[in-house]
Amino acid sequence: MREATAPPAAVFRPEECLVLAAVSRESVSDDELRLHLRSDRFPWDNAVRLATRNRIAGAVARLLAEQPFADFVDPAVHATWREIRSAALLRSAKAVLQLRQLGNLLNAVGIAPLLYKGIDVQERCYDASTPRTFGDLDVIVRSEEAERAVAAMLDGGYVPLYDLPFSQYRRFHLHYQLHHPERPHVVELHWALDSPLTGRFDVIPEILVCAHRDREFGCDAFRASDIDLLLLISHHLEKHLRLAAALGHRTGRLRATLEESGLVWVFDVVGWLRHFTNRVDGDSVLARARSLASERALVSSLRLAMDVAPSALPPWAESAAKGQVRRMPLLCRVLYADLEQPGAGLPLAAPVRRLLMRELPMTGFRALRVVQLLAFGPDSGPESPGARARIAAALRWTRTAVASAFAVIRWKLLRRS
Repeated sequence: MREATAPPAAVFRPEECLVLAAVSRESVSDDELRLHLRSDRFPWDNAVRLATRNRIAGAVARLLAEQPFADFVDPAVHATWREIRSAALLRSAKAVLQLRQLGNLLNAVGIAPLLYKGIDVQERCYDASTPRTFGDLDVIVRSEEAERAVAAMLDGGYVPLYDLPFSQYRRFHLHYQLHHPERPHVVELHWALDSPLTGRFDVIPEILVCAHRDREFGCDAFRASDIDLLLLISHHLEKHLRLAAALGHRTGRLRATLEESGLVWVFDVVGWLRHFTNRVDGDSVLARARSLASERALVSSLRLAMDVAPSALPPWAESAAKGQVRRMPLLCRVLYADLEQPGAGLPLAAPVRRLLMRELPMTGFRALRVVQLLAFGPDSGPESPGARARIAAALRWTRTAVASAFAVIRWKLLRRS
């Protein structure tokens, strides 16, 4: 096993050390974590919020129940984490029941969905003692089945989260959200990979060819092959953590991941590596990633996994993690500077990061789709040839322009100081 590379105590707050250690004991040294837990001023409320936001509260509860840490935690704190873990287990059980009901709705109209993220990852990449918390149910159908699937769900009592009819909404997006008033989880129905960074939108038929079909969850459903499962996880991770993975230092990458509430997706990758490393061939993983245009997504996910749990990566994954990721130098240098060196960034860096990562991309994407519809006609959906390249290029130039403006502002502020 490689020597763990624990960051300095001053870099991470106590609650951050706890949640990182829950993913892998390599992230933080045992001595450092014991020192934090022994403190009467440990911020347990902050730890609960951070673990819940990053959806790894079950892993934290398991860690605190283990020696040598269990003896340093107050019984009332143990009770709180046990309740959180029990709630996660109950929510997971309800999700399985809802998935069976949803699958049977789709099966009734001749559709077998492909399970995506959430429940499938929980069952294949996690131990039973560590419930994976997830916010919604995700399933994928073929593009030509999407309208029929939505109709079946509407007939089954589901309600769209949007006022826009599906036929019009589909022109702008690659997934549709619905909820059922009597069921706990929102359902995201996908018919293509919805990351703006993906190399191809049309990989779902190829993934279905290699998927296996079973009734593990009480309905007829596809489950991605072992390798494709990793690539689907990687696509979703890159969609949310692409800038975190592009940072030059491990400390900055981990802090950015925590800020974006994305540690659970890194945990997914670590879980896959621990469960499937001995079952798959590294060359096959890399070849499949090339064929699905997923190389950079794979590099991003492996790089973040190596930051958290380096011993989980076999040689092929460790080598791939050192590959080229998508870089936005100005954006990373200016807006993420304070994550790598506290106090080095702009005072409003954190809210600006959130704006650029969440609000601006979606607003820009919708505006560009309007332009595309006007220029190329009503049938030019997001997955149409050339659409992704035009949208991605426009978003890239927009972000670069914004980052350049902030670079100038920072330079002027530094000159004044």
